[in-house]
Amino acid sequence: MIERFPAYLGEHVGTSGQIGSVSIDMSPAIIARVEEHLPDERMSCDKFHVVVHAVEDAVCRSPLVMSGEHPTTRFGSS
Repeated sequence: MIERFPAYLGEHVGTSGQIGSVSIDMSPAIIARVEEHLPDERMSCDKFHVVVHAVEDAVCRSPLVMSGEHPTTRFGSS
């Protein structure tokens, strides 16, 4: 879809140069497509996804997870 967007703009009297920024998901595939097809635009992601990724990263690097003593197994399942 992103690769067709510059052509779509051209058909509707616009250019990709008129875009100042894009709001996207944090998917590496989407980031790569935007960098490839809209290289001059600034990318921004919503706060929700930024926080989710930060928390997931912190949990994955926590000593409990690294030692194999994950809280759900440590205290039993409900």
